[in-house]
Amino acid sequence: PSPSLPSPLVMDTTLSEYAASLAEFYVFDPRLGRSEGKEHEAVLYYYPHSLPLSVKTRNVGLSQAFVNFAAQFSPNQPLSAAHTRKHRAAYFNPEGEYWLVLVVRLPYSVVESKDEEGNVVQDNVYDGTKVTDGGLTTMIKQVYAMFKLFNASFSSVVSKYSIEVLRSKLEFFLTPYITSIDFGSLDMFHSLAGIHYLPIDKNVYLRIQCFVNALEDAFPVVGASVFLFDDHLVYSGLGPDDMRILYKYLLDNLAVGGANVDLSKTPRNHPMPSLKPKAGTRRVLPDGFLTGPASLTDPDSPINAPHVFVGDDEEKFLLIYHAHGAVLLLLLDVTDPVALTSVDLSAALEREIKPQMDTLVSSILGFAADTRGASSSSADSDSAYAYFNSMNLALKSSLASADALSPSLRSMIWAIGSDLSLHREGITEVDIKADPEGWVTGRKSDSRELYVVFDAKKANLIEVSQEIARISKSTFSNVFIE
Repeated sequence: PSPSLPSPLVMDTTLSEYAASLAEFYVFDPRLGRSEGKEHEAVLYYYPHSLPLSVKTRNVGLSQAFVNFAAQFSPNQPLSAAHTRKHRAAYFNPEGEYWLVLVVRLPYSVVESKDEEGNVVQDNVYDGTKVTDGGLTTMIKQVYAMFKLFNASFSSVVSKYSIEVLRSKLEFFLTPYITSIDFGSLDMFHSLAGIHYLPIDKNVYLRIQCFVNALEDAFPVVGASVFLFDDHLVYSGLGPDDMRILYKYLLDNLAVGGANVDLSKTPRNHPMPSLKPKAGTRRVLPDGFLTGPASLTDPDSPINAPHVFVGDDEEKFLLIYHAHGAVLLLLLDVTDPVALTSVDLSAALEREIKPQMDTLVSSILGFAADTRGASSSSADSDSAYAYFNSMNLALKSSLASADALSPSLRSMIWAIGSDLSLHREGITEVDIKADPEGWVTGRKSDSRELYVVFDAKKANLIEVSQEIARISKSTFSNVFIE
């Protein structure tokens, strides 16, 4: 008899794929709810709201147990992450005994296959490589920092008001904020959370600094100032942590070149003042104050000057002035709220600001025109790079967006960044041959990190090293020390 042919290989079939998504987010204080029957009082905030109170209490209790268990092995480094087959969790203890917990559902595929008996079965296959601990840690810290920027720290709210007011503020702020985050698109660039600085001539920078100093001298109520141009930071009178979260807020809500804005119509009880345009509208920022009085000629004009908290919970009024792509942020000391919210003060500030801003923007544009030709010669390259300095939070990239890279390349860069951060002393460089897309390299030197994607499929390590040396010399000069 003829030999039987082997049965054809049956491959698993992917029916559908799902991106990473928010599963839970909660805030708790273990000092509360210690009496039997009152354990639920430790829960200050919980999302999703639809879960039964017993489930919320149980999950918070489980997190407390994780924190206490981990502290026995690492008393000086609190618990920061936990892994399960379906989820990744980030833990953050920002102040006192308060804890924030972020739980993200891993991306997964619904796969159809056959078991040993030939029956068709479906299973969810989870991918833990696309969600990193570093990315979630950055995100949970960012959520807290954004809350603190507009509400003050947890302890300040409780000492000034009460624990119930804190619960209300958390509910009001966190729900719209965390549900707006696309956890499926997080990548290395989100994890770095850096600031784009504008490279300008030192003489132009000194003119901007002199302008800011003169303005603060003329108006002592101005406690700090920030100057940006084309979404790039030029000058800041704030500390790095405050500037990082304020910069994040501005980029999310105030992209220059951006929006039709009418802040007078922003609800006064909105958790964060929004400068975003409606979907489909053309993005053009008007010149003048974007926060403050709606009109400088009407003494009864409604005032929209949001409160922010910087430094050690110092409360400030935030005025934002825009002119020809430049943005000036003025943080006013809360000494006389009536005077600060008057039309007269804003009108006096504009008389001082407007002519100076026009001149400074012309100087910046002139410098940019002079340097555009020199930079264009290095633009033609098979490589893309991203540079980050954790000391001053400077971020520089040849990519307009991380979306320009494929998902696999973004995952590789994220994995390389995790390896470099976890092995601070032992690893300073990681190279990956990313077939069929070329090479991905990460280098770390002290506080500086450089990531390069080299689109040369047949290149070897020597050629990759030469390309990185070329980028370092032409773009960073002596900034990145190998």
